[in-house]
Amino acid sequence: MNPIETVKNIVSQHTEIENIKESDKLTEIGLDSLDLVELTLEIEEALNIHFSSDEILDLKTIKDLLNLIDKKTK
Repeated sequence: MNPIETVKNIVSQHTEIENIKESDKLTEIGLDSLDLVELTLEIEEALNIHFSSDEILDLKTIKDLLNLIDKKTK
């Protein structure tokens, strides 16, 4: 599974929103700080990457998350 589909699947499990868009703001789709930590842990495990705490705190949108994943996987 590619990173975009992985993120969309994991986010939809945490939010029960099936149609995740890159422009969606994480807080507006119902993710609080604890949800975000759990979400990033699952993504780290699924994609075999690691995010720092500062990187997680900087995430505002799904696009931010995808950009960070892209940066980590290159």
